[in-house]
Formats: sequence, C-alpha cells, structure tokens
Amino acid sequence: RFPQAASKPIDSQMIHSSRFLFLLTICTLLLISCLPLSQEQSLPPVETTSSTEKEETSRKPLLISSDFGKNWENTSGNLPDEIQVSFLELKGVEIVMATDNLGLWLSRENRTTWKEIGQDLPGKKLNALYVSEEYLYVGVYREGIYRSSDEGKTWTSLNFNLPNLNVQAVHVYQHSVFVGTDLGIYQLNAEETYWEAVIIGPQVLSIYDYQDKLIAGSSQGSLLSSDGGKTWKWIRQEGAVHYTHNIDQRIYELVLNGDLIYSDDWGESWLETFYEPRSGSYVYEIAQVGETLVMSNN
Repeated sequence: RFPQAASKPIDSQMIHSSRFLFLLTICTLLLISCLPLSQEQSLPPVETTSSTEKEETSRKPLLISSDFGKNWENTSGNLPDEIQVSFLELKGVEIVMATDNLGLWLSRENRTTWKEIGQDLPGKKLNALYVSEEYLYVGVYREGIYRSSDEGKTWTSLNFNLPNLNVQAVHVYQHSVFVGTDLGIYQLNAEETYWEAVIIGPQVLSIYDYQDKLIAGSSQGSLLSSDGGKTWKWIRQEGAVHYTHNIDQRIYELVLNGDLIYSDDWGESWLETFYEPRSGSYVYEIAQVGETLVMSNN
C-alpha cells in the first residue's frame, strides 16, 4: 500500500473568493460579446458597378465571327440574356432560332432585332427545327410536331396518331415529312392524316438528305435510305449518335462518347478524326466555313 498523504485544512474563504473571481470573469466576457460592433465592423463594404461594367459582364447569347473565331461581335439585339439558343436556320436573309427555354424567334431588319413567334406553341423547350420555303416545323418537348405557314403567327398540330410525342428531328424530303422520335422514324402519309412507322426501336436525333439519300443518326448508330425513306439499312452500329452531317459526300457521325467518325463511301468504311481538346463533352455540331471545319461542344 502507498502511504496516505497528510491532509491539509481547507480555507473556505479562499474558495469563495475564487468562485467570485470566476463568475466575475464569465459575466465580463458575456457582456463584451453582447456589445454592438462599431460602424466600421458591422457594415460590409459597398461594391459599386458602373453601367459600363454591367454591360460588359452581361450574358451575350448570340455572337458572330467573320474571322474564324478570332473576334466575336454581339448580335443578340433585343434577345433576353437568359435565352438558351439550340438551333439556327436561315429563312431568306433572316434567321429562325429555336431555344431550349424561351420558344421560337425570328430575326428582323437584316438580323438586327428579334421577334418571338412561338407564343401559341404548347411549350417553350424546342427539340427540333426545320425551315422550308413554305413552312416552319418545330418539335416541342413532349408535345409533338407543329407547323406554321405564316412565320409563326398560327400553328397547326401534326401529331395525329404519332405514338411518341418527343420529336427529336424533323426533315422534309421530296414533299414527305419525316420525324425522328424516341421510338424511331415515322413518315407522314401523302394525305397528311396519319404517320407510318419506318424504323421502330432506336431513338433518332437527326435526319438529313444528300445526293438523293437520307441519313439518320440514332442511339444505336447510323442508317441510310436510297429510295426516299421507304427502306433503311444500318451503315454503322457502334455507339449512340446524337448528330449526323455531311460535308460534300463525307458523312460525319458525332457520337456521345466524344468520337468524331466519318465515311467517304456512304458508310462502307469509317475513319476516326482526332482532335484536341477533347475532354468535357461530345462534339455538338460541325459545319464548314470555306475550307475550314468548325466544331462546338460545351
């Protein structure tokens, strides 16, 4: 056993004094914490922004370049800053613009001002746009296909018996209307009273024609028709293709995994294009300007 330490008498007066000092310290700290801050401490600094700075930092949804992207000119005009441009098509010298959030717009006065023309459509999110000499066609998100013959003043539904109203692509070839949907390709009959199934199964996101052939891009690859859309054959079944486009006879496939594939023999053989930087997203669209190819992603 360890020996017990000798006990010392406890000074009760010292204990009371210590308690008093402890309580006094706590009360003082609480009082200090409750005091209001000085004006310099309590008021955050005021940031001022000039009108010029606001104009420079505001979003410009539509721009144009005449030197292959070295310089850009704002051509948004009176477009809302929050507009999200999805598709652009020419109508004469003017531009028809389909958006992802604010419907359909048409440029005026040689593209200097814009007018909303899709107010009567059942939705503001547009999946597809096609402009012909006579009509405007739009695919409205989950609402089907609509057509206008008076530059968007009035719209007519062409949904009829269309089994899937998520129209992703619209194309007119030899007076026949084709749509790509989440369930395949459908063709409007000559009397424009019902839709005939052409390809059933894959989601079809793009349709175009070139040299008497129709090409479609789908979630399972690309298809080609040489008889006006009556019959189709697979020309490539690797990867989900969100967009197809031709430059001369070359077919371009823009694949969701980022691949950019092309064929010079109508799909008999395919080659891959290597480009940088590739990270971030698949190529959204490709176009030819003179001898230059321009691609876009996010």
